[in-house]
Amino acid sequence: MSSLELPILPQRWSCHSCGQCCRNYTVPVTHEERERITAQGWAEEPDFAGQPLFIHNAALDGEVLAERPDGACVFLDEAGRCRIHTRFGEAAKPLGCRMYPFVFNRVAGRNFVSLRFDCPSVAHSRGQPVADRRRELGRLGNEVVAARNSPALAFRNADTLPESHLIAAAQAFEWIIADGSLELTRRILAGVNLAELLRNCDLTKVAELDRMREFLHLASDVVIADARADPLDRHAPGRLVATMFRTTLALYARRDRHDAERQSKLSQVAGTLLGAGRVPQWQPDLPAVKFRDLEVSFGALPDDVTDLLSRNLRSKLGGLGFFGPAFHGFPLLEGLGALLLAAPLTLWFARLFAVGEGRQTLTLDDAARALAIVEGPWGRRAVFRLPTERAHHAKLAEQPHLRSLLLWYGT
Repeated sequence: MSSLELPILPQRWSCHSCGQCCRNYTVPVTHEERERITAQGWAEEPDFAGQPLFIHNAALDGEVLAERPDGACVFLDEAGRCRIHTRFGEAAKPLGCRMYPFVFNRVAGRNFVSLRFDCPSVAHSRGQPVADRRRELGRLGNEVVAARNSPALAFRNADTLPESHLIAAAQAFEWIIADGSLELTRRILAGVNLAELLRNCDLTKVAELDRMREFLHLASDVVIADARADPLDRHAPGRLVATMFRTTLALYARRDRHDAERQSKLSQVAGTLLGAGRVPQWQPDLPAVKFRDLEVSFGALPDDVTDLLSRNLRSKLGGLGFFGPAFHGFPLLEGLGALLLAAPLTLWFARLFAVGEGRQTLTLDDAARALAIVEGPWGRRAVFRLPTERAHHAKLAEQPHLRSLLLWYGT
């Protein structure tokens, strides 16, 4: 059994049967899982008359559990419970269901664990301490990674480093985000600056892990000192950056599961590009708010919002849940750019919910709802793998652009 690496943070989770994962999560199934579920006899149930149990998902190039017209899993009952679980027990469910909300990655022979914050119980840290689940997660992690091909992990573009070096780099960023002596905006800004430094360094010849750690420690000290002294001058992002940012917001928020829904989104393109008038209804439950009302300062982030965003970032960094198999096979620095960009994206959506209720202060609920939007497609939606979208994310993740977005929406 591989060793298990849990993020070092005060995180709790227990399932509270809210059913959100069963409404928003596409579950892949293997041939063996399909055969086992078919043999359970669901096709003979009246509730499944004319309803397929599985459908082909082109993006995943495989079969997934079917959904009902409202997007809910075909096995979700009226009480919000899984029919498979209720009748046959948790072990009878597909692996994709059983592992949620945990994400497992095997690096250097160790299983790293991160969490999905689109689960409300994760976002609000409710339930059993995750650290108490070590034995259960150890078994599940070995099952997950055994069923997955483990491609080579890259550091930057095609550059590779020893996997131990990649772990050290991720740990350096997690250490920065964990530094409670700085407000969160400064911590993320320090991470942005360290990422920019690493993009311009040739680390491929650093063979010794101790040398790598020494370099990362010194570099982290420098960017933290710079962030501490930064005046945080707040300037509106440039027009092109703002336009690219809005299209990225739309990409994360869309729930276009079907072709008809994709067509209906075309009418929202103009509003998204112009950033004028009301925010398009990328999702039916988004409030009717004008773009301009989101472009004012909201002041310092409340402590509970800071805690939520910090836990999310530290979970991804400590659990290596931001690159490689966890995020479309991206190299570490490319995935890191997407992770740091998620901060202003989340804060923008949090503002949307706050302004929708007539406030210019953020609450924990605003941030949790916003994070659910950004986390929903994290590592799953195939569109992020397209060269155009990768280039789009990479541009926004460049230091001057990401800095402007972070300061504009983080203060």
